[in-house]
Amino acid sequence: MRPVKEEHLKILLERNSILLLDRTAWTIAYIQSIVKRNPTHIATKKGNKTLSTDLWLDILDEAEFDENEHKYSLVYPVDMSSVQINGKESEPALVCNILEKWSRFGRIKDGGDVACYEVWLKKPLQKFKKRNEEEEIPENPFQISTTVLPDKSITIPVSDLDFELPFLHRRIKAPDVISWVEGGACGLCRGGERNFCVGCRDGREVLEKWTSLEGRGMDCGTRMVCPLCIGKYYAETSARETSDYYAEMPDGEYEEFRKDRYRELGYAW
Repeated sequence: MRPVKEEHLKILLERNSILLLDRTAWTIAYIQSIVKRNPTHIATKKGNKTLSTDLWLDILDEAEFDENEHKYSLVYPVDMSSVQINGKESEPALVCNILEKWSRFGRIKDGGDVACYEVWLKKPLQKFKKRNEEEEIPENPFQISTTVLPDKSITIPVSDLDFELPFLHRRIKAPDVISWVEGGACGLCRGGERNFCVGCRDGREVLEKWTSLEGRGMDCGTRMVCPLCIGKYYAETSARETSDYYAEMPDGEYEEFRKDRYRELGYAW
């Protein structure tokens, strides 16, 4: 994933790209911006009591750290508008519709469908044509409106995109959707450790159906992370690096590689 910045808005609007909104991070970032300017701008109604900048930042750091407790939504941009904040002059704002329903990414049946779903994340109105009679194209998981849905939209001041803490993300992939908005529910690996033994029948079937690897030189010592909820690239890398036949990374480097990916998606490792 990558944070959305002002320079990305034109193309995102043209495509109505699906974005990941971290509502909790947005709130934290907004409070951080106020506190760093002047912490006395936030005070109790009774007694006008305030907290120091350091104490505020400690509280916000704690809230930011536990990403699994954050509230996430899928949204897509449909318009530009303007907002007036705290009596100041109007400023531009991005209007996004909120996605409430979609075909779950954690229920995708094969790797070919993942590729289609990830195109639809970037361009949800994309149409696919069959290359031959045998080819099957999955149903588009999204139903979107190209106009603002008043009761299902959210307005984001463009200036908020400059907050120190990113909260609106583009270039999202299937594992991001599964992790952050589908609660990590994966129909392929059923969650847990999120990996397969390539030497076992189910692991070999997943390897052959979901990756470009053939499995030569791989046995029960070969552990492949889930290609659906962790990602195809990471699945193929894990299969190679835990195989005596293909491994290239120095001892310990692969384990850090795997842990970094699990951390990135908010999973325990």
